[in-house]
Amino acid sequence: MCDNCFTTEILKFESQKQWTNFDLELTQKLGQEKLKQIRFNGRRVEGNEQFQYIYKCMTCGQEWELKEPHDHGDGYFLKLTTSRNLATRQLNNRQLALLVLILVIVFVIIRVMFG
Repeated sequence: MCDNCFTTEILKFESQKQWTNFDLELTQKLGQEKLKQIRFNGRRVEGNEQFQYIYKCMTCGQEWELKEPHDHGDGYFLKLTTSRNLATRQLNNRQLALLVLILVIVFVIIRVMFG
């Protein structure tokens, strides 16, 4: 992180104004070649298009992930490492929830069969 890219992460764009201000700053930094887009991922999820961009700072080398917000206030701008850590944590939480569900089902089956 440096002044040529960004010094803070945005966990969630809270308003259209915040997004617009950020988008302007990002566009300026891209135009000044302080940042470079290195990857793009576009996909359709539940009828909505989702766009994710990966940028790299040309000064410090920090990689950033941007998910554009929709009307319902999602979207973020995070260091790529932060984004991957959050994704890993979410996956681990889902796996844990699935394991708990399986254990409950097994417990119920055992209880019905032997109880």
